[in-house]
Amino acid sequence: RADLAAAHTPPMHDSENRPRLALLTRGLRAVSTLPELLDDHRLVSGREAGQADAVLAWGRKPSAAIARRHAERHGLPLLQVEDGFLRSVGLGDRDPPLSIVVDDRGIYYDATTASRLEALIAGAHHDAALQRSRALQQRWRDARLSKYNHAREIAPPLRGDYALVIDQTFGDASIGYGLADANRFRD
Repeated sequence: RADLAAAHTPPMHDSENRPRLALLTRGLRAVSTLPELLDDHRLVSGREAGQADAVLAWGRKPSAAIARRHAERHGLPLLQVEDGFLRSVGLGDRDPPLSIVVDDRGIYYDATTASRLEALIAGAHHDAALQRSRALQQRWRDARLSKYNHAREIAPPLRGDYALVIDQTFGDASIGYGLADANRFRD
């Protein structure tokens, strides 16, 4: 968050002293957890969107083009969000995200443009940050956490031959923007 805040410091206008972030699409406004996840911003829509300091877009969804055009037309920064790496207990429309990624450069799964996450990974890392990262990875493994945490586990060890199948939801934006297609899943 500190790196994002440093990269995006719009002028403060509202009485709550928080930058206003325009939500222009119905899908974004329907994400019930956004106010808590973006509590350092004041989320605005409708007439208030004209007074925004930045515009929010959900990743590379087709609806994000509305936000992108609005940001360009008004000379505003565009922030892209996507489900976080620890998203929720359940799936998609049944459970709102409990974490999100906010990126002022692009979005992590889009191989056609740089993202803030890429820049952070490529940057210098102090020993304390590396130790924190390793400790966090270990905690996630110990807690057996994943992006979605609704599926039951099979008690190890698995018997017999088995295969790990890695897949993605059909039509997910990460496939095309990751420069893949259906043929890659057949390889």
